[in-house]
Amino acid sequence: MPAVPGPFLRRLERLFFGRFFVTRFDGDCLEPGVTEKWAIVDRDADIRAGDVFIFSTRDFREAFSNYPNANGVGKRFAGVNRELGFLQCECTKPAYIIHTGLSNLLWAHRIRATAPTFKEARRLLKAVKRDPAAFDEPLMA
Repeated sequence: MPAVPGPFLRRLERLFFGRFFVTRFDGDCLEPGVTEKWAIVDRDADIRAGDVFIFSTRDFREAFSNYPNANGVGKRFAGVNRELGFLQCECTKPAYIIHTGLSNLLWAHRIRATAPTFKEARRLLKAVKRDPAAFDEPLMA
């Protein structure tokens, strides 16, 4: 699935701040595969089955009310059913599958790498910017 750039303000962020950014990664639903709390996000990369990605939906505040300060949620991408018009993603703790309508999707970006601290994430961000291909493997194989 190609990255979903999102509404106008999201596209402005891309214009002013570039392709990659660091964000806090809250929650434990992807453990033990992802345990770090900071993510390096690629606004432009395609999202493939098995990739960890961050996204938001039109009903985000209602659907993810347990994270009131978040603006997106991270999950493992499983695929898209274009015929039925939904995106499918997974959690591992506990194991379950989430579906959301493609028309409900506001934006979606692939996570290239994770880090335990903000300082380490900033260092890793520089490495990802230098060579994105070196961080092309899915975080959760």
